[in-house]
Amino acid sequence: MLLALLPGTASAAETVDGGSYIVSGIRITWSLDSNGVLTIDGEGSIGNLIYDTYPWQNNMSKNYYLKGTVKKAVFLNGITNIGDNALRDIKSLTSVTIPASVTRIGKNAFAGCTGLTRAEYDGTEAQWKNMKIDASNKPLLSADIQFSVQPVNPQSTMTDPNTGESLTLDWDAENSAVSFSGGISSDAPVFAAVFDENEKMLSVVRVIEPETLCPVDLTGRNTARLFWLSAETSAPKAEAAILKDET
Repeated sequence: MLLALLPGTASAAETVDGGSYIVSGIRITWSLDSNGVLTIDGEGSIGNLIYDTYPWQNNMSKNYYLKGTVKKAVFLNGITNIGDNALRDIKSLTSVTIPASVTRIGKNAFAGCTGLTRAEYDGTEAQWKNMKIDASNKPLLSADIQFSVQPVNPQSTMTDPNTGESLTLDWDAENSAVSFSGGISSDAPVFAAVFDENEKMLSVVRVIEPETLCPVDLTGRNTARLFWLSAETSAPKAEAAILKDET
């Protein structure tokens, strides 16, 4: 109660509308808050409904105005299909968040969303390219698409000062792993260690032959740092970071 009285304290967004519906036996829930954020949740497809029949688009006199108040749409993890016409003609929409669970975006799902400038995708660029996106979604495809896993330094080459041999480390987005190629031998092994942002070691692997993949799991973390160590010293010979942007 006291916090509400303090000057400059931002109040939490309030739910101003919402509801649920069932499609193919799956319950889909939705809500709109006072900041204009439309959140859609469920386990499966939201359906392929005809224009203006999704509840956040019409509900006749009560909710038709929502098409002028939605600023951001957030599909939660579990949604697999953003159906035909889902956000069609919501011109006030400026950004959308799409989970990696989505495998299809239907026809006209974003048609007429002329204000859309940003799409946040909770997956890799490779996963995005494999998604089925039907026709008439130009506003989405023209938006600035931000992927949740991005290599800051996708490739790094280190050279052994004694032998002159080089080892190249590359980010494999499709497999969410670091790949190694070059001068690796059992006489001079290389170790790849993954640390979190608190310097806690999460995993370590000894690389003894080329074309080795070191999987990197960023679940629940914003950043994982990678160090490549030689067998002779604990000091890193090469370093890179992989960021998971959740802003």
